[in-house]
Amino acid sequence: MYEQPRNGDEMERWRQAGINLLCCHNADELDAADRGGMMGWVPVPVIVRDEKGAENLAGMVGSMKDSPAVVAWEAQDEAIWNACRLDDGRVTTRIREQPQVIRDTIQGRLEGVVSGFERGSRIVRGLDPGRKIWLNEACKSDQETLARCLPCLDVVGYDYYPIPENPGEGRQMQLLGGYTDRFRRTAPAKDLWVVEQAFSWSTIRPESGRPEAYPGVEEYRFMAWISISHGATGLLWWGSAHEKGSRPFMGDLMDAVSELDRAQPYLVSGDIPGVRAIPDERQNPELLGVSVVARRRGDGTLLALVNEDPFEHTINISGVDWAGPGDLHPLSEPSHDLVASPDGLLTRLGGREVRIYITG
Repeated sequence: MYEQPRNGDEMERWRQAGINLLCCHNADELDAADRGGMMGWVPVPVIVRDEKGAENLAGMVGSMKDSPAVVAWEAQDEAIWNACRLDDGRVTTRIREQPQVIRDTIQGRLEGVVSGFERGSRIVRGLDPGRKIWLNEACKSDQETLARCLPCLDVVGYDYYPIPENPGEGRQMQLLGGYTDRFRRTAPAKDLWVVEQAFSWSTIRPESGRPEAYPGVEEYRFMAWISISHGATGLLWWGSAHEKGSRPFMGDLMDAVSELDRAQPYLVSGDIPGVRAIPDERQNPELLGVSVVARRRGDGTLLALVNEDPFEHTINISGVDWAGPGDLHPLSEPSHDLVASPDGLLTRLGGREVRIYITG
């Protein structure tokens, strides 16, 4: 979570749900996380521009590195994205289309990000070699620059907040799969953390005119599992700190997190090879299709099915000779039963439905 719990009851609710990582800005917040059985990451100015910045970074890391709660040092948020900001405040993702003078300015800033990372990461690793360095970016941030920063990083990540959905504006939940693929291609050997939505745009940016809309448990579940199925190794939620008063949407988030927590022992295990979910083309055509997460831990297995299309698919699940319909116990109420077929298992998945099963 990108915030501290508001009180002890909320801390306990989060802990029981399975939240294990909090944003911490000082030693007191790290101590509170540690007492609550959680870990913390600390935003620090890893990208160093000058000697004063180097001294500031060294002081911050030195003052907190002895806390047992620290997992990662987070560099300046969306540093690459913000380096592409134009004079009118907008960010361009079309650098090559800009006039030469603007391209030169942006390229100079991007060079500063890379060189600043090189300098700052040496300071952090010199003081605290065992902890991770993390950079979170926007989903459309320049991947070439990110690739140049990889020697300085242990974790890459991006944020994407699609609720309320608007296809005309490029806001759809299923795009999380493609964005995760993009960052995984850039950084195949790094941890990949995806930052997801825990707010309403009507609160964060009321001038946008977007209606009040929070993710529900099904949306939280879908966004989490499509990210996992495409290679995410960590999930975080941003925005809830900006919501005042009661926050009933947090109950839906914690319900989805509780399912993740039950699956957690399997999620840190390796994939079971050869498991596929094949839509029946005699029904609806496959666009994005159904992705699969299949993991084994000891005598137990996890099978998660993610229908990335917004319409129903009839699917055949192959490569599951290790389990029959009666062996797979759903973590949430399924829309249709599993039945045996000559090639594996058959079922129907509703549009953007996630089905999670555990054996053993």
